[in-house]
Amino acid sequence: FEKAFGIIKEKIKNVKADENAFFAGARLSNEEMYLVQKLARAGAKTNQIASFHYLDREKGNVKISYENVPFNKIQEASRIYLLGSEINMDNAVVGFMIQNTRFKNNIPVELITNKSNSRMINKVDKLLQIKSYYYFVKALNHYILSNELENKLFINDNCEGFEKYRTNLLKENYSELVKKAGIANELVINFAQNYNKELNAILVFSEKDVSASASSEIYNLVMLTGKLGKTANGIIALKEKNNSQGLFDMGIIPQMGVGGIPMTNKSLIEK
Repeated sequence: FEKAFGIIKEKIKNVKADENAFFAGARLSNEEMYLVQKLARAGAKTNQIASFHYLDREKGNVKISYENVPFNKIQEASRIYLLGSEINMDNAVVGFMIQNTRFKNNIPVELITNKSNSRMINKVDKLLQIKSYYYFVKALNHYILSNELENKLFINDNCEGFEKYRTNLLKENYSELVKKAGIANELVINFAQNYNKELNAILVFSEKDVSASASSEIYNLVMLTGKLGKTANGIIALKEKNNSQGLFDMGIIPQMGVGGIPMTNKSLIEK
């Protein structure tokens, strides 16, 4: 070990600080992740720290990771939407909670999937077969905005950059978005209207199946409809690995330190 540590130290110190890069995996404990980022930032003096798990995917997943509906609120939902989630195989605990709510409380569960052989097809009340999650959600957002169905009160109080987002999205061709989503226009309209009106809608999606761009549009959808952060309303982003959330909590990302504090924070840098 002494020889190994000597080689590692020599390799790190023989190059400029930012020529080093450190990676931590999503199966490490929080304590191990903390030590990896500490070695990088305090030891090697670099902020080049990341994970292969979220490499170039942070943008769509950081915010959404801190906005999850608590699992114990699933039972209070009026309708549950599964987007690209095979909860019976990949997330058994939350899968049990959703199915328990479905049977005991008679709460409908809808599945939106791009898989023709999804193992959830016979375990839901309604099915929407699509080609692209990203274009599907983007088409929903376009329809909501072009028909002025957004929750203006919620947006004014809680959202930043709305006008810019609205302007950019409405420049896009709605028909093309629907076509790329791989679903009939009337189904998009029906879903958008029903989801918008649903009193306690929880949208569950799996990071394994959904891209970072799609995650961003899902986040926009729940903000546009005013469902984010309300009791038994909003999103549940299901993680792929044992401690995917820990990567964000422990600062395994260039933009954030431990505890989700921005790396621009002076006291954090000094610490």
